[in-house]
Amino acid sequence: GSVATAVAITSSVKTNTALAAFAFLMTDATSHLPATGKTVTVSRSIDGGAFAAGTLSSVTELSNGIYLVDFGAGDLNGKDVLLMATATGCDTTFERIFTQP
Repeated sequence: GSVATAVAITSSVKTNTALAAFAFLMTDATSHLPATGKTVTVSRSIDGGAFAAGTLSSVTELSNGIYLVDFGAGDLNGKDVLLMATATGCDTTFERIFTQP
């Protein structure tokens, strides 16, 4: 079928405002189960731009394959921010954040 009406996307993340402890899941590249004990590297793309490290903090593991990263205000200076997280032996994780003014 077709979509007759638009779907509103809402977010509590504010444009150009720092965001602490953003959580995301890393999974094992073979089993696709949550991956623990990984050294995760993150980068972000703002409004379709190239991926860059920006001022993203070092990634810390919470537990059970959940990792946390802090975004600086400049890392969220756009409407559509895409996080890319990689680690050896893991699936690449992408998380999209839509910011609000």
